[in-house]
Amino acid sequence: NGGGRLKDYSAKFAVSPFESLGDSLKGFKVNALFHKGSKNESTLRNRIFAGLSYESKYVNAVCNYFNADNGSGAGPSRGEGFSIYSVVTPVEKFWGFLRMDRYDPDIFAGGDTHNRYIYGLGYQITKGVRMSVDHQYLEQERRSLTRQDESIISVHTEAKF
Repeated sequence: NGGGRLKDYSAKFAVSPFESLGDSLKGFKVNALFHKGSKNESTLRNRIFAGLSYESKYVNAVCNYFNADNGSGAGPSRGEGFSIYSVVTPVEKFWGFLRMDRYDPDIFAGGDTHNRYIYGLGYQITKGVRMSVDHQYLEQERRSLTRQDESIISVHTEAKF
């Protein structure tokens, strides 16, 4: 990669701007990551991640934005997307979760955007053992022989020891 001449640079920050304003606001956080680099002498590898999150005893919620610049001398190429998700724990040992992702791998080319929806329920069986069931649906902007919508139901088990 350029005989060691190519360097990547990253800057990251996270702040809790409302930490001193009471319990209902102190769970908000803002974060960002900026990455500037090169894949090789003619192709960029620049990234931006930014997000807002909230955490409390019963609710965790996050919204993230993603931008990837992979442009080169041959032309621009930039992916962009966002993700929104939440976990709600109304009572001890039970939780529900929702997630929605939207991603366009190349905003200069049409028809390749997709949305992913995930939702489910979980239960802690005993200390260290959890199970969940979820439904995941992938929706394509444009369908083809190699790009189809998908629907998956999963059961997950976790055992920590």
